[in-house]
Amino acid sequence: MVYILNIVFALQILLAGFTPKPVEKPAKVVLTISQWDSETLEKANTAINADYLSQEEKNIILYTNLARMNGPLFAETYLEEFLEKENIKNSKYVSSLKKDLKKSPSMQPLQPQKDLSEVAKGHAITSGKKGTLGHQGFEKRAKPVSP
Repeated sequence: MVYILNIVFALQILLAGFTPKPVEKPAKVVLTISQWDSETLEKANTAINADYLSQEEKNIILYTNLARMNGPLFAETYLEEFLEKENIKNSKYVSSLKKDLKKSPSMQPLQPQKDLSEVAKGHAITSGKKGTLGHQGFEKRAKPVSP
């Protein structure tokens, strides 16, 4: 699990400045790489109708899902395109990310959840106001959405 979170975190850092082509409303996914079949793109686009998320948040979920569903193909396509577009040179961090993606097993896509999104947003606002970092108090924040 930590391994997957590290990949997701690295992807979020790399993709934070990346402005992908927008994902259009429901039936049509507009992306630039032709190696991905439409069924996989549709399956990965789990946040398309989540009206509580921004377009950037929806795109992050989409790209995270593509990396989860087919890490090797993600490394060959989106990651390579991003590194080239942003003129990011190879480093030990980039090499580590590529290596991890190329050996990552296929996983189910993440499903957005409004209640968890609201908890995360509240945490970000509180942390920003207090100037704190980290996840202290997670149990208290998650209690309203815990089973």
